[in-house]
Amino acid sequence: MAQNKEALALVVDIGTGMSEAAPGYDSPLQIASDILQMIVQRKMFQESKDELALILYGADESNNDLADEDNYRNINVVFPLSPANWHLFEEIQKIKPSNNPADLVDAIVVAADHLRRETEGKHGFAAKRVMLFSNAATTFNDHSLKTILDSLRRQDIIVDAIGPTWGQQDEEEDDNEENNHPGAPMDMNGHANGDENSDANRPTTNGHQQRTPKKPLTHQQQTGIRVIGEIVNTTDGTLFTFREALTILSVHQAKLVKPTATKYIMQLADLKLHICTYIQVKDNKPAIFRLKKVYARDPTTEIKVDRGRYTKDEQDQEIEKEELTDGFRYGTTFVPINKETLDEMKYQSEKCFAIIAFSDANMMRRSLYLGDTVYEVISEPGFEEEAQAFAGLVQAMYETNTVAIVRKCFSERSAPEIGFLRPHIAHDHICMYYIKLPFAEDLREFEFDNLNITKRNQPNEEQLKCIDNLITTMDLTHA
Repeated sequence: MAQNKEALALVVDIGTGMSEAAPGYDSPLQIASDILQMIVQRKMFQESKDELALILYGADESNNDLADEDNYRNINVVFPLSPANWHLFEEIQKIKPSNNPADLVDAIVVAADHLRRETEGKHGFAAKRVMLFSNAATTFNDHSLKTILDSLRRQDIIVDAIGPTWGQQDEEEDDNEENNHPGAPMDMNGHANGDENSDANRPTTNGHQQRTPKKPLTHQQQTGIRVIGEIVNTTDGTLFTFREALTILSVHQAKLVKPTATKYIMQLADLKLHICTYIQVKDNKPAIFRLKKVYARDPTTEIKVDRGRYTKDEQDQEIEKEELTDGFRYGTTFVPINKETLDEMKYQSEKCFAIIAFSDANMMRRSLYLGDTVYEVISEPGFEEEAQAFAGLVQAMYETNTVAIVRKCFSERSAPEIGFLRPHIAHDHICMYYIKLPFAEDLREFEFDNLNITKRNQPNEEQLKCIDNLITTMDLTHA
């Protein structure tokens, strides 16, 4: 079990104020929904162990553990605390605005209580966090705020808030960005943030602008911003504007993986060097792309797997697993073989990482690369003399544009493979990259007939123009 996962409650205001927007602009609720989807997508793509809950306040239902006839009304725990999945993503897409009143302070209390109940007695949670999405337009009761803040501190719950604006400071920053002076900050495309081409002014996926038109804050919003700021500061949280959150979440974040070394002894004739290999690059598909779907009339129905083995004849007689044995086919005859004999016949090799030859680097064509992983090879720490010899070998290979052909075997039960080591020197870092190569039996060469270069097979100007337009249309650089 992960010892550093986070319990995160996503608390969303769906009241009337969150659905108001000028023509051609996204409402605060729509932008909040976009941010929520980006958060869940990131968790799913990273295969994160963090657990999330979705809580709506201002809802028609009062589905929470604290609700009674008078208190904590219109607060709905839509998705209880659990790892991010497609169901949570669908619930976010279903969010609709409402006209029901709700208290943002009560919503934070319900979220904190839900985190406490769901994490109590469970191990592995390093942090508990409430993330509030609101424009502070709804009324609330802050009479018990001091008691609530004390409770949040005791439970080590952090409260973050994301909204359209958090007061005068945000307005001053927007004014500075719009001035487009020489010292103005630049975005990743080199445009000044006040430029009409900047990321902040580009439309969202639904065609509306991310930035909402400025209008004076109401007295209720000013009070709400003050209270939200007090809650966030007391719990060591952070205030984010919608624009800041969209910018942060738009940057790809790879899955964090703790590097694990595999140790070998590199052999070169009589020379033996202790080395470590780490995964440098690996083709990895998130678990969300490895889904297995079955149809169930009732989604809660438990799926039972029942396996059976039957003879392939008219009798169709069932056979027990113990009556089966492995075998090989020799012509039309099946030759049985037991497990002990099969194990004795398997090829076994000691764990090794042996250099068997050197070759010119230009001989290693890209078409010969095999596998989905590139390993970084370094000298094992603690062997200083061997590290110097390893560095000398890398330097010599680098200067002569040479690669080393390697026979590698991970363990006694693994099949041996062949690969090559390419030297790499950058600043003070000296290493080699290992890439798998195919055996001669793995290569297949295909010969194709040459295309007849005739006038009939040559495209005309109109066809070439169509292809150019197709390529231009498929360019998603500025989408």
